[in-house]
Amino acid sequence: MARKPRPWFWTQRGEWCVTIEGTRHLLGTDKEAAETEFHRLMLDPNRGVSSESVAAVIDLFLEWTQKHREPRTYMWYRYHLQSFLDHLKPKSLTVDRLKPHHVDSWIENMNGGDSHKRG
Repeated sequence: MARKPRPWFWTQRGEWCVTIEGTRHLLGTDKEAAETEFHRLMLDPNRGVSSESVAAVIDLFLEWTQKHREPRTYMWYRYHLQSFLDHLKPKSLTVDRLKPHHVDSWIENMNGGDSHKRG
């Protein structure tokens, strides 16, 4: 389990730093200003979220699946993810704007019957 991020003083550089989701951020030499910057970074709602389109991310996933999984697995993912993309509005939706209701709406409109639902 990863540690919770918290500022620490990097003696060799003489600066305060923090590591958030694997990325080191320099916060400055003043402890109080570093604390303020740390809190700003932690409150950023888009921290670590891609602004690529959902379609682009799905394409990358399908390329990987085609190379590393059985053809039948690739076809299954391609069929279902294409159905999701066809349902998605707007078509240019980015990952940072994708919300659970987009997926819920797609699932509710599927014609697959009970085999496509959990529980």
